[in-house]
Amino acid sequence: MMKYKIKTKLNLGITNQNYQTIDNLFIRYSNPFTNLFIDHQNEMLVLEKIKNSKLTLPIIDYGYDNDHFFLVTPYYSTLQPISAVKLTKEVLKTIATIIKQLWEIKITPNDQIKIFQPQQFLETFKNAIKKPLVDLQRYEANLDYIKLQTDDLVLCHNDLNGGNLVFVEQNLYLIDFEYAMQNDKFFDIASFASETLTTKAKQTYWFSLFKLTPTQQQKVNAWMYYQNIVWIAWANYMYEQTNNDIFLAIIDLKLLNLQNNN
Repeated sequence: MMKYKIKTKLNLGITNQNYQTIDNLFIRYSNPFTNLFIDHQNEMLVLEKIKNSKLTLPIIDYGYDNDHFFLVTPYYSTLQPISAVKLTKEVLKTIATIIKQLWEIKITPNDQIKIFQPQQFLETFKNAIKKPLVDLQRYEANLDYIKLQTDDLVLCHNDLNGGNLVFVEQNLYLIDFEYAMQNDKFFDIASFASETLTTKAKQTYWFSLFKLTPTQQQKVNAWMYYQNIVWIAWANYMYEQTNNDIFLAIIDLKLLNLQNNN
């Protein structure tokens, strides 16, 4: 593969291939079928914006190897995703702080970073799926895209699952900015709650860290509802591409959330 000598393929993540090189670098190597929904040109614009900040791990290289986008960072044997860490109140405070720091990065029109379009994003998957495993229409009927609009756009991560926040030597970092765009900050608050927090008590504490008004809490809830729908469609597409049963498990989990109206 390109200019890097691979030591081992790593069993990490479910969207990309990941490698450790002989000189101790980590390579995230995309699968071309993700180009349907990930704009790596936009990701590069985001990486340019954040690479000198303390928010993410040092970025050594990125670019294309034919249809594959690759990103190179140091390899850390001590790296721990937050999915492997006890989510105490202190840890949740630290996570809230780093996400707020991301939102504070100033974006100008010259940066040309895309604005997230929720309806278009969902339609992309629906149009690509050959065999829908879930009839989403009854849930989509409750979506109000006008309510999801915002005038207050910030740089959002947009995929705050437990693998995309990592500890290295007690320091917390955000990684994998593939979905990052200008968006409503309440999307990120919802994303972390929906993707990573498994109890109502933890979610309630998480929301308290952002001092949400009742109206803002409704917005977060609306985004969580949308995210359950969109990740079902995403997982359906990914299952068709990979035949990996983990995507069926994701569909089941998100569907349960929808049925419980989480």
